Amino acid sequence: MAETTPARPPEQDGAAGTLSVAHRVVRKVVEQTARTVPGVTVRTGTLDSLRGLSSPHADVRMTGGSATVQLTVDALWPCDLTGVAARVRDTVLEQTPRLTGVDVHTVDVQIRAVTPGDDARGRKVQ
Repeated sequence: MAETTPARPPEQDGAAGTLSVAHRVVRKVVEQTARTVPGVTVRTGTLDSLRGLSSPHADVRMTGGSATVQLTVDALWPCDLTGVAARVRDTVLEQTPRLTGVDVHTVDVQIRAVTPGDDARGRKVQ
């Protein structure tokens, strides 16, 4: 059975009920959100997925109605790696609660690899 967590209910005028968000849904939202950050490149494929090498890849730990995220991304080179990681962290911290209702306490970002971007492919080292 999938792990779910109660999400913060939106401001409602007296409506009753709860909302549960599955752990895997939060993970997918985090990964999709990271894909939208400039400088992040996507690595997909069946073998990458089976070996846990797809990118972005999130590990989400749920505690009550909040989450702690460890996120691995690949970046396009050349870029400011620290800036890319900070933008990924900030974007995930902002967008995930808005999209899922789950508070995100911490987002740790690791850049696993860099891939030459279009503007770096034609360059030669002299």
